[in-house]
Order: sequence, then structure tokens, then C-alpha cells
Amino acid sequence: MQSDTTHDGSHFNCAHRIPLHLEQTDHFLLSFTARQLLILGLGLTFGYLVGTSFDLSTPGGLVLGAICFFVAMAAAAVFAFVHIRKRDLETWLVVVFLYMTTPRYWIFHQEQEAFVDPIPPKKHHVKEETHLWH
Repeated sequence: MQSDTTHDGSHFNCAHRIPLHLEQTDHFLLSFTARQLLILGLGLTFGYLVGTSFDLSTPGGLVLGAICFFVAMAAAAVFAFVHIRKRDLETWLVVVFLYMTTPRYWIFHQEQEAFVDPIPPKKHHVKEETHLWH
């Protein structure tokens, strides 16, 4: 660690260096990150559940189960390993979702009074006094 004083005792400003390894992802197992292993595990689980839902005793069911399994694994591999402009695909899915759910047209409503009494006050009728001068 560097001292903020020189050998003659005068002070100087030293810049703190930010380690470069903070922006890199940590490898968890066999050079895969924990995120990649989680996504691949979810794809494997989903592919197994969908693939075994078919009748595997028939050749047609076995082929459909294998196709569903490999499609799920391919989708998981794409999500785990593909990055577009240094961002993960799930980040881009959130961006697309927010874009699709944001209204295109904003409708302006003129502000109303803060409180509008739903029941109008009763009008009290005051009888006018009639003066009869006889």
C-alpha cells in the first residue's frame, strides 16, 4: 500500500486504482460461470420433463421426446452463451418486454378539482317575508 507522504514528509494526492478483475465474471466449474451452469441446468431439467411426457415406448414418441429435449437444451445453450453488445439475452428480453408494454400514445386529461363532492349541498329555501300594509 502506498503512503500519501513522500520521504521528506510533504503530502501529495495519490489516485486509487480500481482493480480490473472486478468486471470479469468468476468461473465456477470447468470455466463455466454460475449463471451459465444454472441456465444449462434449467434447460436440462425442462428438456427432461418435456421429453419424457411423450410415450417413449413407441418410436414416434421417442423421436418427439428427443427433439423436444434437444430444442430445450439448444435454447438454454443460446441463453447461456450468446451475448449481444456485451449484454445477456435475458437483459434484452426485459428491454423488449418493456418496449412492448409501454403505451405508444399518451392521452392528456385535463386535471380535475382535487375534491368533487358527489352529493351537492341542499338548497335551503328561505321564505320571503311578505309585509302586508293594510
